[in-house]
Amino acid sequence: MAAELISIGSDVMVRLDKLKNASTDAYINSATVSFRLKDSDGNTIQGPTTMSYIASSDGRYEGGITAASSGALTESASYSVEITATFSGFTLFRKLSCIARYRGVQ
Repeated sequence: MAAELISIGSDVMVRLDKLKNASTDAYINSATVSFRLKDSDGNTIQGPTTMSYIASSDGRYEGGITAASSGALTESASYSVEITATFSGFTLFRKLSCIARYRGVQ
């Protein structure tokens, strides 16, 4: 799996799509969802940051890495975005590997 890119100095959307209850196959539209942006040593750069449910989206939640936070990142360095969703006593945890780059740089 390729690492996600975080554009240095830009606002960056963090999205969790199609959150479902595995037992009922129903979309979960009322979870509590947040994320943390961390460096490779596990230090939190931003967060926890709330991710809001997007109306009529079938389980989509969005939040944002701020331009101020992404502006503090080091080019080509590794970071992680850790997303936690809780609903009815259950927890979902996702960890995305990320690389910081300036927009337009390959």
